[in-house]
Amino acid sequence: MDYTFLEVKGDSTLYSSHDSYQATLNTLVEKLSKKIVGTTIHFETDEFGAITKFNNLGQIKRQAKSLFKESLKELMQMPEIVGLKKEFNIDIKEMVKDVDSDKLIDGYLEELKLLFLCHGNVYNIGQSHTHEDATATTYENDTYSTVTLDTSDYTYSITTEVVNIIPKSTLKDMVGGIVELMDNDSVTESFNKDFDTQVKENAIYDSYLSSDFLAHGWPYRIINQSTITVGGRGKSNQTYIYLDYINY
Repeated sequence: MDYTFLEVKGDSTLYSSHDSYQATLNTLVEKLSKKIVGTTIHFETDEFGAITKFNNLGQIKRQAKSLFKESLKELMQMPEIVGLKKEFNIDIKEMVKDVDSDKLIDGYLEELKLLFLCHGNVYNIGQSHTHEDATATTYENDTYSTVTLDTSDYTYSITTEVVNIIPKSTLKDMVGGIVELMDNDSVTESFNKDFDTQVKENAIYDSYLSSDFLAHGWPYRIINQSTITVGGRGKSNQTYIYLDYINY
């Protein structure tokens, strides 16, 4: 099968003056997205629709590396990035120098993988909940699943939500690692002094996936969202895919 990138519209949201960084970033993303128009990924599936092979990842990886270098060059010229270098001695170029080239193609494959993510799996209709305690390699988590079938047209839906509890100590280590990259003694001192008094709760990492399918198995709506919160405040990242036209 082939998956070809078409031209898409950028985010048309109007930003206020203090959102200039996000507006500039969106402009950069839109410029880069136009450069991959026409790029085609060749892949194979098994008889159940699960992806088994990508046939031209070498080509995709070369393009991803080229665009990464180009975007980094433009990113380094943004006033906000220049300000980070001057105020906190944060060198973005130094931070991303060891980026794994294999990770660069994840952006190309994200939506394609989501379209086929549930294929080849077996699900029981109904609701379920499982709890796992923390181990040396995993956080404490709860998994909630809901599978429904509409017998009038045999469309069906699969929803899974995983809620991970990230201990405060782990969160401190993660943030502390970023602070060390700033190489700023006053920032480090402030972090060590104030973190425990300002952050009193564990972090919650919530991963949510909802997929709606037509009777023949093709997904027509997918929502993939991740949210991390601390003390009731946080940030979400969402991918929303839908068929603009459905031909039954």
